[in-house]
Amino acid sequence: MPCIQMSTNQTVSEEKKETLKTRFGQAIELIPGKSEKWLMCVFHPTCEMWFQGRQERLAFLEVGIYGQPEKESLNQLTGELMQIVSSELDISKEHIYIKYAMTPCWGWNGKNF
Repeated sequence: MPCIQMSTNQTVSEEKKETLKTRFGQAIELIPGKSEKWLMCVFHPTCEMWFQGRQERLAFLEVGIYGQPEKESLNQLTGELMQIVSSELDISKEHIYIKYAMTPCWGWNGKNF
């Protein structure tokens, strides 16, 4: 089950969250074997965020993935996620950061996979 968490210091409307969720669901398919069916999205809008000592338009994404995808798939996903966030929230790609966390074990439904 992949999970994409997005923190931003921007206001994100319910309509925009729905759009982001849908587009993240399409993007996750760049990782072989992953789909929106198992994607969890978590949004943390209007966070207090600073970069280089200034409050600018920022976004920080954390992507949790079960398993170890190929580096090329992750590169494609990074490009797509940055494009989505940049276009939907008007944040420069220079101010969007993505952290990946791959895990060999993911707990769900009372057991680990």
